Formats: sequence, structure tokens, C-alpha cells
Amino acid sequence: SDGIAAGVLRGARNRGLEVPRDLSVTGWDDLEIARYIPPSLTTVHVDLQGLGRRAMIRLVEALSGVELAPPSRPLNEVIWRESTAVARTF
Repeated sequence: SDGIAAGVLRGARNRGLEVPRDLSVTGWDDLEIARYIPPSLTTVHVDLQGLGRRAMIRLVEALSGVELAPPSRPLNEVIWRESTAVARTF
């Protein structure tokens, strides 16, 4: 979650690690605070309405036997921010 990832950012700083130079950190939830903590947190946005919609489509399909068109949008989207970088080679 973004809350745990925020704690990882703080713990890394307390141990002298620099994010993202030494460690990349990502969250999950896309909470508003993720934009503002330093460094801004890379996270995953979850389309909860889309998730519910897909569940209902599966339910209707199971009950009616009629196959419905699947939604075209992905349920998850990575929101790239400052807390991740390309891995360094040693």
C-alpha cells in the first residue's frame, strides 16, 4: 500500500539510503498523499468502478449464459513518479 511504501521511504532515509538512487519504492492505491511526499511515490492506480463492473458482467454471464463484451480499459495503471529509477549496474 502507499502508506507502507511511505514508511519504507522514511526508513530508507533514516538508514542513509537515497531513493531512487539506492532503492526504488512503489506503492499500491494511488492515495493523494503519494504525489506530495518526497520523493513523490510511484504507485498503482486501481479502477475500483471497473473492477465492480467486471464482477457484474461475470455474474450476468454466469446467470444468463449470454457472453457480454469485456471492458476495454485495464483495471490497473502504474503512475510513474520520482521514487523509482532504472536499476544500476555494478
